[in-house]
Amino acid sequence: MTLKDKAVKGVFWSAAERWSAQLLSTIVFLILARLLGPEDFGLVALAMIFIAFAGIFVEAGFSQSIVQREDLRKSHLDTAFWSTIVLALLLGTVMFALAPIIAALLKEPQLEDVIRALSPVFLFSALSSTQGAILRRDFRFKSLGVRTVVANLCGGVTGISCAFAGLGVWSLVAQTLVGSVVGVLILWWTSTWRPGLEVSSRSFKELFSFGVNITAISILNFFNKKVDRLLIGTFLGTAALGYYTIARRFTEMAADLLLSPIGKVAMPTFARMQTDRPRLRDAFYRITKVTSAISSPVFVGMILVAPDFIPVVVGPQWEVSVPVLQLLAGVGLTWGLTFLTMPSMLAAGYSRAAAGFHLINTTANVIGFAIAVQWGIVAVAAAFLVRGILLAPLPFWFMHRHLGIEYGRILRDALGVALSLLLMTAACLTTAFLLAESADWIRLIATVAAGALAYLTGLVLFDRGLLAEARSILKIR
Repeated sequence: MTLKDKAVKGVFWSAAERWSAQLLSTIVFLILARLLGPEDFGLVALAMIFIAFAGIFVEAGFSQSIVQREDLRKSHLDTAFWSTIVLALLLGTVMFALAPIIAALLKEPQLEDVIRALSPVFLFSALSSTQGAILRRDFRFKSLGVRTVVANLCGGVTGISCAFAGLGVWSLVAQTLVGSVVGVLILWWTSTWRPGLEVSSRSFKELFSFGVNITAISILNFFNKKVDRLLIGTFLGTAALGYYTIARRFTEMAADLLLSPIGKVAMPTFARMQTDRPRLRDAFYRITKVTSAISSPVFVGMILVAPDFIPVVVGPQWEVSVPVLQLLAGVGLTWGLTFLTMPSMLAAGYSRAAAGFHLINTTANVIGFAIAVQWGIVAVAAAFLVRGILLAPLPFWFMHRHLGIEYGRILRDALGVALSLLLMTAACLTTAFLLAESADWIRLIATVAAGALAYLTGLVLFDRGLLAEARSILKIR
């Protein structure tokens, strides 16, 4: 099978995984929300903040190193596996011991038992890390997709059953643990690789030299995604945080469904071309063009229909979220063009530079959010958008200098999509104006339909080669 076939199938199965996982998690969440109280969800969410942060250090970036390495040896796999096992046992023990201290500091006595019950998650993560990396490296995204769906299903059924039995917060704990165990079992059943004892300091150093920057990126991403919510919850209260979280959930869901499947396949695909820069550049141009064409109309659509979308989908009581959603969707609009810059840098071996850009973004977010929070959640979202616009050119500058990416080619490729978005915007605004007196749900459906039709018409008029480009994406011989 050619690299083209592997990449295309990888995108398909990765997308199937994300869409199926999102559908299942949404259904399970809605059922559990009716059976459990907000304090149950809050307690587990609080515990998972500490579990998720400590979990970053379990892999130490080894799984990404396995995917990226061109000369992968058995000693690399064995070293990565046993290193993550040792780290998982160490971190699990530390978290178990720190649980009472964390609970006392946060004045949540039950948090101690929840954190301790979730501490085995570190070991399950370590048992999955190397196996999952091997499957990603081999483009076996179908196996990974099946694993995610089955694990989510088993975890969800367990959580719902426990909730019906009246177990409260332990329903969510059981859901997490069962999903993790099932995921490990499926990975080991699917993969033929088994760990040996070829552990070496040389292999550890080779993996760690790349993985340490991945770990730094993961830490920065963790704070990058949490600092705005932390500041809002601390200074503006839980109600304001609720409005903001609803808006972020929609934009993050769109990114997860539209961009994540491509991003997962891009890293191993680009890694295979790391020594052939012309092929890497060509793949970057073509995938970025298609990615932007797919994601941009969704985020522009969010901006245009938010006043009707929020009341219809989550209720009129959430109308405060409308301007926040519009600003955050503006940030999402930049993601289509910039999303593949980090996978490209990592695949080419520039992990330190990628970590540096994450540090710049995180620092800018922290400063911007800290200043804006005194003016409310809309100001925080505006700070997010300003940061996104101002810093978006930086990774392109680096890629122009080190990978030969040309700004002009990117702008030319985006022209047809930009003109189509203008046509879509005109159609949406006109439809909304004509149906101003209609019911919200009628206006929402009509506006979305008119916008979609206008965007597709625009692509036919301004960029007829886009569909052919999508079909031939990653055509590598």
